[in-house]
Amino acid sequence: MMAAVLRFAPWQSKAQLTPASYKSLTAVIPKVLYKKVSEKLDIPSARTFVAGYVQDTASHSLRNLGTNPPETQSSDEIAIRNLNLQLAKLLAEHADGLDISMLIDLAIVYGETNPESLWDIFAEAFLNNPTFPKIFEDEVIPVLTARLAEAQSQPVSTSRRTTHTISQLAKCGYTTVNSFAKNTQLVKSIAQCYQVAANNFLNGAQAEKDAQNTWLRLKADIIDIFHAIIETLTQSQQPQDHELFFDVLFTLTELPSTSSPGKESKVPFVSQSLLGDYQYAYDLSGLLQSRFASLDDPRVDLLVATLSDASITTNGIKAAKGLTPLVQNRSVKQTPISSDKGKGKARAETPAVEVCSSLNQSSMTF
Repeated sequence: MMAAVLRFAPWQSKAQLTPASYKSLTAVIPKVLYKKVSEKLDIPSARTFVAGYVQDTASHSLRNLGTNPPETQSSDEIAIRNLNLQLAKLLAEHADGLDISMLIDLAIVYGETNPESLWDIFAEAFLNNPTFPKIFEDEVIPVLTARLAEAQSQPVSTSRRTTHTISQLAKCGYTTVNSFAKNTQLVKSIAQCYQVAANNFLNGAQAEKDAQNTWLRLKADIIDIFHAIIETLTQSQQPQDHELFFDVLFTLTELPSTSSPGKESKVPFVSQSLLGDYQYAYDLSGLLQSRFASLDDPRVDLLVATLSDASITTNGIKAAKGLTPLVQNRSVKQTPISSDKGKGKARAETPAVEVCSSLNQSSMTF
């Protein structure tokens, strides 16, 4: 029984067990987990449980994005989910507790419901594992970038899984968002994927209603990602982050537009660029003028003028039906992660091939 508890994968277990057996198993697991979070942490067994739970749950979530309403969970399943998160918090305090693939899966599983807990888990894990930021920048981000670049040639559902994963990681703290912003190729790929979505929507290449809804949700993911980047950089007190903010915006202004040039033909969330739609939703030019007015920086005036050309006013223009409610103003905690060395000895850096394999096998299973 203990082996079945430690290697519990909820969706695999549901498929393999009878309803009665599954119910009996899930009734036992909370008692075992409560004991683990209440006593001295057994790192190997806790890692086994958390890794199996989040890998299975993240894979299920990505496979079923937007296809079905969330299934009702029993009280035992809810208890398991909450206790698993507590175990992950405890593991994050140890250098040998979590790895990068587990962190990605945790973001996918808990991003919608527990963003503040994720912030704390990522902060603690990155603090106790000095190699993690480099692994994230050098190994994880290139995988995500490559998948975004394939948006034109792959099914929309595949691209949506990628944008959803990035949007959940964008809730996980300063270090992850800052890493996204510093990667020029990722920023370009995000904007280009947004344009692919607009073109496919306009050209009727994805005429089915489900496909159109998926394109809209993909675009909402990207606006959320961009919003997290903008909030993180503009609310930071670090001058280098303000410079990075301008770098990101100018990177987007330099991208060629494939949408119709006339303002009269621009429809929010349908035929505008990412910058144009972000301006429409969040008044980026107003943010520029209020946040950086004291700098007397000519870049502010240039960007405000560019944004005026990129977007349309809200008067008399009807946005794409169904997308405006999806664009959510997410509040991003703005406490930069400490650069102090973590407690304990960090594990050796994970080779690129292992990270990519983890992404393929767990959170990024497409």
